[in-house]
Amino acid sequence: MRYFILRDGEQYGPYSKAEVQRYLRTGDIYPGDLGRSETMKQWLAVSQLVSTGAPPLPSAVFDSVSGIQLPLHRPSPPSPPGLHWEIVVLLAVLTFGFFGWIWSLVLARWVRKIDPQNRVNLLLLGALAAATGSVTAVFTGAGSFERVILPCLLGVAAIGLFEIAIFRLRRSILQHYANSGVSLSLHSTPTFLFTVVYFQFKFNRIHHAPSTAHWMPVHH
Repeated sequence: MRYFILRDGEQYGPYSKAEVQRYLRTGDIYPGDLGRSETMKQWLAVSQLVSTGAPPLPSAVFDSVSGIQLPLHRPSPPSPPGLHWEIVVLLAVLTFGFFGWIWSLVLARWVRKIDPQNRVNLLLLGALAAATGSVTAVFTGAGSFERVILPCLLGVAAIGLFEIAIFRLRRSILQHYANSGVSLSLHSTPTFLFTVVYFQFKFNRIHHAPSTAHWMPVHH
């Protein structure tokens, strides 16, 4: 079975299963990259297609033209949004919380890059719709149900969907940094209370090496 790899809109391959396993171990292919076999039409995360039990490759390749060993340029995973957490707080206050929703969608987009199976953006959009409906009902409702009970129900739904999305983001973020060998802790209580501000505070404290040029062995 041969496999194709999709990254940044470009397709690479095909590779054998053993090749994909080796590239996963050396970091030249990331588990979050998309892949498919020759018989598949749907792209899935590479980690779902093959296991990573193959032994690692050397950190260099032999160039038959120059006759020297060339280092492999390992791709850097996408860095999280770099906006300072204090700015996130300020903008959220100035916009009466609206910027918090926007920033949660920004983080959700980044998480999709490191974990393509995470679709929390749908939960966040559902939470935003419920919150909007709650505010609208307060000002347009004709009776006590429309002006009081319905807004409360929609408000609870919005909070519930938002917190579910936040903890799913947390799970993917922790897994990503664990796979990258970076020590990161995201405690449950501050995650629940401060949500995206807490994430951004943690991101700001992590030093990210500058991204390097992607290397991917291409078969012509």
